Order: sequence, then C-alpha cells, then structure tokens
Amino acid sequence: MTNNSSDKEKAEKLIHKGLKARDDGFFSEAVKYWESVVEIYTKLGMTKERANIEIEIGNTYWPIGQQEEASKHYDVANKLYNELGIPKKMRHLSISDREQQTEEKEEITDGKYSLKVVVVGDPAVGKSSLIRRFAENKFDESYSPTLGADFNLKIVKLPGMQVAMTVWDIGGHEQFHDIRNFYYQGANCAIIVFDFTRKVTFKSIKKWKEDIIKWTGKIPLAIFGNKIDLGKDEVSKNDIKKLFAKVHALFYKTSAKTGENVNIAFTELAKKAFEL
Repeated sequence: MTNNSSDKEKAEKLIHKGLKARDDGFFSEAVKYWESVVEIYTKLGMTKERANIEIEIGNTYWPIGQQEEASKHYDVANKLYNELGIPKKMRHLSISDREQQTEEKEEITDGKYSLKVVVVGDPAVGKSSLIRRFAENKFDESYSPTLGADFNLKIVKLPGMQVAMTVWDIGGHEQFHDIRNFYYQGANCAIIVFDFTRKVTFKSIKKWKEDIIKWTGKIPLAIFGNKIDLGKDEVSKNDIKKLFAKVHALFYKTSAKTGENVNIAFTELAKKAFEL
C-alpha cells in the first residue's frame, strides 16, 4: 500500500470519528479530528476535500454560538474553492449559507407548507445527482461521497399549495451508520435509491427500508431505480415484481444524467405525503 493510500484511509477514519464525536456532543473533539484531516489533505494536495472539511469544522462551531470561529473556516474554504474555480452551487454548504437559503425559500412560500424528504441507498447509486437534478436541473459526471448528510431546497407547486421541499442526502457509506438517526428525525417521507446496473444495491432495499422505519416509523416511501440511461440493467422486471409484492411504495425508473422521470418522481411523492 502506498503512503498516499494509507494517509487517505487514515483521513477517512478520522472523518468518521469526528462525525461520531459531533453527534455525541463532543464538539471540540470533533474539531480536533478534522484539523488532523486538514493536515493530511494539505499534505496530499487534496484541495477540494480540504475545503469540504473546513466547512464541516465551521458547521461544528456555528450551532454552539462560535460564529466568529466558524466564519474563519468558511473563509478558508471559500478561498480554496475560488482557487479551484468551483462554483458556489457545487460547494459543500455552510450552515450560514443554508440558513440564508431557507429564509429565502420561506419568503417565496409565504410560510405555507414544508416537507422533509430523506434520500438513502448504497454508495454511488446516484443520490446526490438525483437531488441536484431535481433541485437545480444540473448533472455532474464526477463522484464525491457525501460526508454524513447534506440537503437541498426546492419549491414545488401542488394543487392548491406551494411546498418547500427540504431534500436530505444521507451518506450511504457504512461509517455513517451511527449518525443517520440524527438526520432521519422529522422526516415526512423517504426515498430509497438503487442502481439498475448493480443488483447488489437492489438487494439492499430491505435493509434501508428497515432503517427508515426504525427511526421514523411508517412514512410515505418511494423507490427510485437509477442510471437507466446506461442500458446495462442487472435488475429484471421479475425482480421488481417480487419486491413490490412485499413492499408498499411508489416506484420510478430514473436517470439523474438525462433527468428522465426525476421531477415527476419527487413531485408524486410530495403529493402522496399530502394525500393529494
């Protein structure tokens, strides 16, 4: 194993420890872990990854009243993003930016209705890409695993109402298992995503459904079979038929790349949540 690979593995373990520490309320300990990650990423020249961690450090300081300290890390991250030419919509969001977006969205909806949606599934099935396609109508070919969780906001017009949908992107990697319950709290509905080209991700649907029910109870559920644009399906119609003989949920075949069925799938789930 190369030194670089060893350092990356060490960084991933420290990220996990930091997420767990923050979830348990040990904020200074979380920051300590992530500052070590920043050192590793700086050494390896992983500038974007370093910027993402700087944002997470800021997001740890912000909720505990240390906005000034948080702003220092946000400034460092934004400087790095600017150096890389990464547009704002493709950056890891700070809590301050999220609060501003939420306020803007609430003004548009006039405080009428809101909906929290959690999106889960195995790593690399396209959760983040589906959410970005829905919220911004954009697609990015590159893959970057979600650190714990992230979210996007979109206003959806339904019959007789406007809904501010907060769509939470929950990290699928096993190291985030211990903190998912925190992000499930308050969810009104859920989406499980699998990759049509990898049957193993389809087999994980039962596990994800049980995880959702454990922390949220029974809420409206949709299952998205993603990456249909690749035309390399490993999941058959019979597999789908057997699944839905046991699971009560909406089902859509989607492509984050082309946008096929993405808007209608999210919108129909919102309708189900409001029983329209």
